[in-house]
Amino acid sequence: MRQAAIDALRRVVGEHSRVVALAVAVAMLLVLAVVILPPVLAGEGESENDVRTTLLQALAGLFLATGLYFTAQTLRLNREGQITERFTRAIDQLGKRDSLDVRVGGIYALERIAQESQRDHWPIMEVLTAFVRENAREVRSNWESEHPGEYWPGKYAEEPAADVQAALAVIGRRSHAFEPTGLPLLLKQANLRGARLQGADLRYAELAHADLREAHLEGADLREVDLQDVLLNGVYLEGADLRKTNMKGVRLRAAHLRGANLREADLRGSDLIEAQVQDADLREARLEGADLREAHLDRADLREAHLEHADLRASSVTAEQVRDADVDESTQFPPHLKVQAP
Repeated sequence: MRQAAIDALRRVVGEHSRVVALAVAVAMLLVLAVVILPPVLAGEGESENDVRTTLLQALAGLFLATGLYFTAQTLRLNREGQITERFTRAIDQLGKRDSLDVRVGGIYALERIAQESQRDHWPIMEVLTAFVRENAREVRSNWESEHPGEYWPGKYAEEPAADVQAALAVIGRRSHAFEPTGLPLLLKQANLRGARLQGADLRYAELAHADLREAHLEGADLREVDLQDVLLNGVYLEGADLRKTNMKGVRLRAAHLRGANLREADLRGSDLIEAQVQDADLREARLEGADLREAHLDRADLREAHLEHADLRASSVTAEQVRDADVDESTQFPPHLKVQAP
């Protein structure tokens, strides 16, 4: 984070150097027009003063343009200097370990700068994701320690601290106007349990081994994100865009997926026991070997979904829903449901 502030200061110093070089060049042109060139260019019947007057008139236009340029540069440099000063101050605030309020203030100050400065936008996102990774460490509750590998709603440790949540909120609502395409948001191994990321754009997030259990991602954009190694039990993904995401073998037990777009998502071997999947779009989803026991599938669209080896016992699936799905003899349905495999 300190390095980002140093880089910003170097940019301002470099701009000042270019302005000084331009000023020297203008001074040299003036000397040429007044002292050196008139004797050389004065022709027969033409005085040096006439040549000097002509040159000065030409330079007057140049000086006017130069003056306008310097004014614009001065204003820009002043603005850059102010942004650099604000950036440095915000970074200092972010490092105040003894004051939560100061850290949160620094986070929101960085958000304002990211909205104003295209050059600083992405470095600020990198600073904030680094802050989240560093400060959102795993904290295990007593219940988790006693029941390793199990899931029970409400038994996890508390949600992220206020400063981590503030950083996540800024990351989630960032503008893409200044953002380079395809650069990843590095949130690997972060403990984001219970985090509030409603409506967040996480299309380029790297979330390998992150913990998103019971996190709030309603309406979030996670298209084509690799979620294979992410913990998602009890996650809230109502209305989220999960098209073509990789969730192969993921634990989504009791996850909230009502109205989510899971078209062409890879859910092979996933644990969706007791998941709320009502009204979800699962067209062409890969659900081979998925455990959907007791899953709530009311009105879910399963057309062309791959349900080979899937376990749908005690789920609310209907024969009409799986009529156009890919099933075989290994697909397990509720006992009352009579489905003829092709």
